[in-house]
Amino acid sequence: MFNYTQYWDDIAAQRKEALGGYFADDAGIEWPCTGERFNVHDFILANCEYPGSWRGEVLHVLEAGTETVTVVRISSTESDYSCHVTSFFTFRDGKIQTLTEYYADDGPIPDWRQQLRLGDKSNGH
Repeated sequence: MFNYTQYWDDIAAQRKEALGGYFADDAGIEWPCTGERFNVHDFILANCEYPGSWRGEVLHVLEAGTETVTVVRISSTESDYSCHVTSFFTFRDGKIQTLTEYYADDGPIPDWRQQLRLGDKSNGH
């Protein structure tokens, strides 16, 4: 069974040596929000050369047939920056074959939406 917690620990800690072992040699990785596509080597390079020091917290894992989805909070150990990443994995022989990731920056509720009081039963909704 794939160890998602260890995988995300290795991603956040930017452990180049460990990351290659998770992927099939011909794996493809995609970041649709920026239109980037990577082979394994370039994905590891992009991840490990990203500036800063990071930690990851696995919030949810959903295994559905041949695909697995994870939701992870990534946060800086040097600032208050954080984001959430939703990742879609497919596997071949226990290795990642495809990985598609969507990153979203964490931030405050926009002013216009604070007035909506979403989820508050006292506002008539």
